[in-house]
Amino acid sequence: MRYFTASAWRENAPRILARLKEACTSRYFPRPGGISLYVETYRPEQPRGGVVICHGYGESALKYRELTFYFLTAGYTVFIPEHRGHARSAPDNPATIHIDRFRQYADDFAAVANWAREETAGMPLYLFSHSMGGAVGALVLEQEPTLFDRAVLSSPMIAPYAGDKPAWLLRAICTPPLFFGKGKKPILGRPSAPASFESSSCNTRARYDVYREECAADPAFTRRPSSWRWYYEALGVTRRLMKRADRIRVPLLIFEAALDRKVRNDVTDAFAAKVGVTPILMKGCKHELFTADDKSLGEYLDRIFAFFG
Repeated sequence: MRYFTASAWRENAPRILARLKEACTSRYFPRPGGISLYVETYRPEQPRGGVVICHGYGESALKYRELTFYFLTAGYTVFIPEHRGHARSAPDNPATIHIDRFRQYADDFAAVANWAREETAGMPLYLFSHSMGGAVGALVLEQEPTLFDRAVLSSPMIAPYAGDKPAWLLRAICTPPLFFGKGKKPILGRPSAPASFESSSCNTRARYDVYREECAADPAFTRRPSSWRWYYEALGVTRRLMKRADRIRVPLLIFEAALDRKVRNDVTDAFAAKVGVTPILMKGCKHELFTADDKSLGEYLDRIFAFFG
C-alpha cells in the first residue's frame, strides 16, 4: 500500500476527510452510570476483517483520521470508540479528564469490542492501541484473551513517564487531594492550552497542523488537564498489567518511540518480556508513531499490515 508523505497529507487531507465523513456512521453506546460512549464505524465495500482503535489520553477519533483511511483502504471495518470523559463521550465538556477507576476504561472498551466482534462475525478482529489506549487494550487482552485475533500496542502506557520521580512518590502526592474530596479537580488548576508542535508528541508539522485545525472547529475537542484521581489511577495501572501479563494469549506487536517522553520504555520492555515479545524501537521518533517522518511511517505501517496479514 502507498502512504501519504507529510506534505501530501497536508494537501490531500480536505479531500480524504470528506471521503471519511461519507463512509462514517456513528452511535452512542450506553454504559453503566448514565455514560454513553461516542463510537465511529467505517465500513469498506468488501470487508476482510475489523480493527478496533483504542486511542490515547486526551485524544479522540480525530487523531486517527489518516490511520483510519489506511485501514479502510486495506479492507478493514474500523471501529473507534472515544473513552469516557473524552471528546464526545464527555457530557457537558467538564473541566478535567476524570476517571474513578482505570478499570472502567477497559470495561467500556471491551463492551464496544464485543459488539465489533458481532459486527464482523466470521472475520478476524484486530486491536490497534496507542499510549493510554495501549494500557487499556492490554487490560482487555488480559481480561478477555480470545476477544481479538491479533493486537498492536503502539507506545503503550504500561507506565507513564515522570522523569526521575518514582511512581510511589507521585501517588503519595495525589493522596491528600483525594482524601479531601478534590479528586475531580484539575492537577494544574486550570485548563491546558494546546501543546505547540515543538512540545507536542507529533513527529511532523503537517500532520500536527491538520489535526489542530480539525480540533479547533469544535469545543468538544478542547484540551483539558487530568484530574487528581485520573493521575493516581494511571500511576497504579503498571502493577495490574505486570501481575496478569501471562494471561495474554494473542500475537502481539509492540512499538516503542526512541524519543518518548510520555511513557517509560524500560517498563514496556519488562512487560514485553513477560509476554514473550521483543519491542520494535523506532529510532528518531517521538511518542505518536502514526505521525512519523515519511520513511519511519512507511516502515511502521508496513509492519502493521504484514502482522495483520
